[in-house]
Amino acid sequence: MKETLTALASQIEEERMRIVEHLGTGCVKDYAQYQQACGKVLGLMTVTGMIAEKLRTLLEDGDDE
Repeated sequence: MKETLTALASQIEEERMRIVEHLGTGCVKDYAQYQQACGKVLGLMTVTGMIAEKLRTLLEDGDDE
């Protein structure tokens, strides 16, 4: 389970960085698209935090599944 969560967190981080890079290049067409991208980044960061918390719990409990 730890490996699965770690892999998932890595995929999510790659997607977040892709969106951030897109924002950084100035490719968004308008403010609505900018807001949408920022919302996606926030959502991905939230999910990454949830995964990190679950991994922390698994490590503390010594769960090797």
